[in-house]
Amino acid sequence: MAVKVNIILSSIVFSSLMTYGQGILPHPKRPIAPPTTTEAKDTTIQPATIPLPTNSNIDWSQVKLSKESLGEQVDYQAKDSMYFDIKAQQIHLYGAAEVKYQKMTITADYIRIDWKDNIVFAEGKPDHLGQLIGKPQFQEGDQTFTASTVKYNFKTSKGIIFSAQSQQQGMNMVGQRAKYIGNGGDSTKNNIIYNQNAILSTCDLEHPHFGIHSSKQKVIPDKVAIAGPSNLEIAGVPTPLWLPFAFFPLKIKNSTGLIFPQDYQYSETYGFGFEGIGWYFPFNDYVDLQLTTDIYMKGTFRIHGLSNYRKRYKYNGNATLSFAYLRKEVEGLSVFEPSMRLHWTHNQDAKAHPYRTFGGSIDLQTGNYQRQNLTDAQSQFESSLSSNMTYRQRFDAPFDLTASFSHSQNTKTREVTISFPTVNFQTQTLYPFKKKISAGKEQWYEKIQLRYTSEARNQFTAKDSTLFTQKTLDDAKYGVRHNVTAGTNFNLLKFFTFSPSANYKEVWYFKTVNKSFDPTPKVDTTVVFNE
Repeated sequence: MAVKVNIILSSIVFSSLMTYGQGILPHPKRPIAPPTTTEAKDTTIQPATIPLPTNSNIDWSQVKLSKESLGEQVDYQAKDSMYFDIKAQQIHLYGAAEVKYQKMTITADYIRIDWKDNIVFAEGKPDHLGQLIGKPQFQEGDQTFTASTVKYNFKTSKGIIFSAQSQQQGMNMVGQRAKYIGNGGDSTKNNIIYNQNAILSTCDLEHPHFGIHSSKQKVIPDKVAIAGPSNLEIAGVPTPLWLPFAFFPLKIKNSTGLIFPQDYQYSETYGFGFEGIGWYFPFNDYVDLQLTTDIYMKGTFRIHGLSNYRKRYKYNGNATLSFAYLRKEVEGLSVFEPSMRLHWTHNQDAKAHPYRTFGGSIDLQTGNYQRQNLTDAQSQFESSLSSNMTYRQRFDAPFDLTASFSHSQNTKTREVTISFPTVNFQTQTLYPFKKKISAGKEQWYEKIQLRYTSEARNQFTAKDSTLFTQKTLDDAKYGVRHNVTAGTNFNLLKFFTFSPSANYKEVWYFKTVNKSFDPTPKVDTTVVFNE
C-alpha cells in the first residue's frame, strides 16, 4: 500500500510517498542497519514505527524550524523499497527512485538522501552484462543531465556529476566530471556548468563519433560555451587540428530577422548593387525559409528562396527557387532577359518506411540561368544538366509500382527533354497452378509461370525558353506498353528438358498520323540541277 507521511527530522521537512513490497529487500552496496521486522502479509506502517499525528488542526506555520532547515519540502518515492536509517540520518530509495525539491528532480535506480548535510546521492546499477542501467537523470529547470553518479546539495544548489551528458541547443556535451552551480531559483543569475575532460559534438550519442575535446569547459546554458585549448577528435583519435581556445554561442532558438549583405558589388554591366539582402524565417525545428534578393542600380534584380528541412529518422532535403531579370543595353535599347532555376534534393532515411521510398534531385533551368548568373568555372563550362526523382511503392507480394520524373538539358543548345510521369508496374513471377499445400510429386502444370510488366510514359522536348508553353504540352508524346510472359519446363523421356515459353506485347498510342495516296498526277517543276 502507499501512505503519504509528513516528517520533521533534524532540520528538514520531508514529504514522502512510500511503497513497501513483500519479500526480501535488495542487498545494499554499503552496510546498513536491518529494518524493523514485520509480518510478511501485513505491510501497513504501524504507529509504533513512525508515529502519525492525530490532531489534524495543527498549525504547521507556527512550528519553529532551525536556521539550517530548507525553505521547501523534499518529495521522494521509490518503486521497489525504502529504508530509513535514523542513526545515520539517511533515507535509502531502491528501484525507480525519485527525489524532487523546488525545480530540481533526480531519478535513478538507487538514491540516498542525507538529511543531516542536505545532500542527495544517486547512481545506477550494472545489469548481467555489466552495462549500467537505471542511470541518474538530473533536471533543474530546463537543464537535463544523464550521468553515472550524481551528488547534489539542496542548500547550495551545487552538484557534482560524473559521466555527464547534456544537450545544449543542438550541441551534445559529454564530460568526465562536471560541476553544476544552479541559480537557486534566482532568475537574475545564470546556471553554470564546469566540465572536465569533455567533448562537444553534434553527434548525440553517449560516446560521440567526433567532436571538439578540451580539458576544461565553462558553459552558460542558452548563452555560450567557452573551452580552453581544444583538439578535434574523430572516433576517439586526436587529429593535428588544435585551437588555443573555442567559443560556441548557444542560442535558445533561431530567430526571425533581417539578413544583411556582406559587402556591396559592382559590375560594368549591372552597376553598383547589394547581394543577399533579405529575411530569415525559422518556422519550427524541422523547416526554415530564407528569402533574399540581389539589387543593382541599373535595374537588374534577382529573387532567391532557400528552404532546408529535416526530420530525424524520416527525411531531409533542401530546395532553391531563383528568378532573375537581367537588364542589358543592346544598341542603345534596354533589354530584360528573364531566367529561372529550380534545384531540389530530397533524401529519405532507410528506416523511414519498409515499403515506400521517395527521393532524388531536380536541377531545372530556363533562360540559360546558370551561365547568365553564376560566375564559377564549373557553371560556365558545364554543358548538361539532369534530374531524377523517384517514388516506389512495394505492396504485399507480388506487386511493385514505381513513378518517376526525369529530365536532361543541354546548356549549349538549350534543348530540354522531360519525361513526366513515367509509371512502371510489375509483378513478381507467379505460379497460378501451384498447390498452396505441397503434397506428393510436383505436376508439370504446377511449374507454369507468369509475369506481367507495364510502362506508361509522357515525354516532351522543347527549348528552355518555350518549355512552359501550351504548344510544348500539345506536342507531348505519350503511350502505354504492356508485356506478358509465360513459360514452364519439364523433363521429357527422362533425358530431355522441355522449356516452352510465350511472350505477348501490346502498345497503346493515343495519337495517330493518317496518310493516304493521292492518285491525281502532278508535275514537279522544282529545279534540281542548274547547268
